Amino acid sequence: MPGSRFSARVACARKTGKERHAQADIGDLAFSIEGGSTFSEAWPNIPRSSNRLYVNMVKAGEIGGVLEVVLSRLADFMEKAQKIKGKVVAAMFLSMRPS
Repeated sequence: MPGSRFSARVACARKTGKERHAQADIGDLAFSIEGGSTFSEAWPNIPRSSNRLYVNMVKAGEIGGVLEVVLSRLADFMEKAQKIKGKVVAAMFLSMRPS
């Protein structure tokens, strides 16, 4: 991804980030990448959001030249996982509710 496109996307992501720590993480990630690191090298330095599976998927996408496809699929997967997590938590609270 050319640097200018990347910088524009990072700026957009920072503005739309709802939580301050997410905005800071995006900034740290951008700083590392603009400093010469690859995405897969920079991401593990963000402990709140890095996961070995995700990082290895990104690394494979970088090597295979399909990073955009991998990131799209990873985002879909993460969204679905978050929805499932929300449903499980809601079910747990409903089961603990006194009758």
